[in-house]
Amino acid sequence: MKIWAFNTPNDSSLHFVSESLKQGVSRFGWGYIDTADIRKLESKPWKDMSKDELLIWSKASFLSKIRKGDWIVHINVPHWGTVTTGQVIKEYDFEKEDNEISDFRHFFKLGLKSIIKFDRNNPNVHPLVSRKLKLRGKHWRVYAEKEFFETIENLKNGNISIQENSRIGVHYLKNELKPFYDKITKIIHNTHPEKKLEYFLADVFENMPNVTEVKVNGSGWGFNAGVNHYHFPVKTTTT
Repeated sequence: MKIWAFNTPNDSSLHFVSESLKQGVSRFGWGYIDTADIRKLESKPWKDMSKDELLIWSKASFLSKIRKGDWIVHINVPHWGTVTTGQVIKEYDFEKEDNEISDFRHFFKLGLKSIIKFDRNNPNVHPLVSRKLKLRGKHWRVYAEKEFFETIENLKNGNISIQENSRIGVHYLKNELKPFYDKITKIIHNTHPEKKLEYFLADVFENMPNVTEVKVNGSGWGFNAGVNHYHFPVKTTTT
């Protein structure tokens, strides 16, 4: 499954596109003449195309690549900062009769149950997806399928309720690292048993920015021991 992003419609078309999505119809512009059907232009020699047909072909020919099962994301629909997305259940078609705005006649049918509208800065939206859903041209591919479908699942279930924007990235970072955490911990304990673990951590702290001093606890009678009692007094400079 591929993910396709469509740019924001112009102001005069925004309401029409937004209302069409409520009916399960995803629309794309550059369909302002009766001969704009991509399927027909595909078999038409360039030399026989009109100036408008050539322009439409250059802007909208990619629509023929969108397949059933793909997802289409409409950027800033119904308003700025939000997006509306849904899964294609019927591939490309062209509206034969002119519509009320005389454009956006290229369309796809989306599954009504799949359609979801969300703020791209919602904490349930993966940071990578949020970044890729910002304007990049008339259309583009979103090459973050795993993160996109994770986002859809999070939005449906309300999995994340973080309020501070600065903590959102930390949440996703922890999730990404989780599968490796146990393995990394075991390797460190195997390669740095007992007191060697303290010296290893001291090396880590010494290489952190602004750290000026790291002290390792002594060993033997009267000193704390064990991984649960390591103590590193760290003095940092202020900048």
